[in-house]
Amino acid sequence: WYCQDWGYNPTSIARFQAYTGRTDTPDPLDEQWIQWRRDQVTALVRRIYLAVTAIKPQLRVSVAVSTVGFAPTEAFGWETRSPYLQQLQDWRGWLEEGILDLALPMTYRDEDTHATEFDDWSTWAKDRQYGRASAVGTGLYLNSVEDSMAQWLRARQPSGDGNQTIGIVGYSYGTPDDTEVTTGRAFVNVAVTGVFTQPAHIPSLSWKDTPTL
Repeated sequence: WYCQDWGYNPTSIARFQAYTGRTDTPDPLDEQWIQWRRDQVTALVRRIYLAVTAIKPQLRVSVAVSTVGFAPTEAFGWETRSPYLQQLQDWRGWLEEGILDLALPMTYRDEDTHATEFDDWSTWAKDRQYGRASAVGTGLYLNSVEDSMAQWLRARQPSGDGNQTIGIVGYSYGTPDDTEVTTGRAFVNVAVTGVFTQPAHIPSLSWKDTPTL
């Protein structure tokens, strides 16, 4: 449990007790305590989104979000997966509520050993954007340049339901492969000949560019 220790302090416990009316000290793994903490993270994201939108409506709010562990399945849904359960990031809910413009799932996987995990999370993210947008993140530092290009090409393909993300991103362009030898220029040369073969415009986000609410 990644969330067992961090945030477990007298101030948080006192606020939890005031909110719930409980007088006991919750166990770090108490379900109500964990949900309250998850709600605080969501409340912060909501507050940031509303404040940013009020000040400068055209700004895009993005978050690099966790994909630790296995992707959700029909048998093991989102609420059982590590980002929601252990890291308290209900980023699927943030997209659905509309308090996030762009999710950047950090789908950092070694292509040689965890390609299936990469594909599963990519597909899940494509199918759950809820009228907002996502861009698949890849771990350049974990892979050869060729393997990163393969992940980028797969991430750009539509899911079985025909959904696509708004784009792809890599981490880190400063360390573009697992050898730490390839230069940024060499990486770009491969990318523009193998993946980015045509000019692209910045994608339009309709709820920002032509809002109806």
